Amino acid sequence: RHDSTGYTPFELMFARQPRFTADLSSSSTSTSLTVSHYHHIMQQFIEHAKIAARTNNLRHQQSSKQRYDRHRSNPQHPVGQ
Repeated sequence: RHDSTGYTPFELMFARQPRFTADLSSSSTSTSLTVSHYHHIMQQFIEHAKIAARTNNLRHQQSSKQRYDRHRSNPQHPVGQ
């Protein structure tokens, strides 16, 4: 899973988890979607991934700032020098 989105690259490309050969024999997941329904699902998934990425990026930025500020000194420079 990617830190920013929380999804794997496969999930971002196909908006689903990968199916493996072992999975195909144990379950019949034959769902036929219309193009418009698939498009709607993809739009919702992409919007959710964008929100997750923004949220995670903000959280990482705040964490980085706190870590940086913890080790930063606050020098006092005289005026004119």
